[in-house]
Amino acid sequence: MDTISTTLGKYGTVNKVYIECVLDGAISLLYQRGNAGQCLLGSAS
Repeated sequence: MDTISTTLGKYGTVNKVYIECVLDGAISLLYQRGNAGQCLLGSAS
C-alpha cells in the first residue's frame, strides 16, 4: 500500500508541474499575441 501511495504522490506532482508549464506557455503566447496586436493597431492608426 505504501508503494502505491508514493507512486500516486509522484504522479500527482508531475501532473501538477506539467499543467503549470503548459499554462505558463499558453499565457506567454497570449501575451506575445496581445503585444503583436497592439503594435499592429499602433502602426495602423
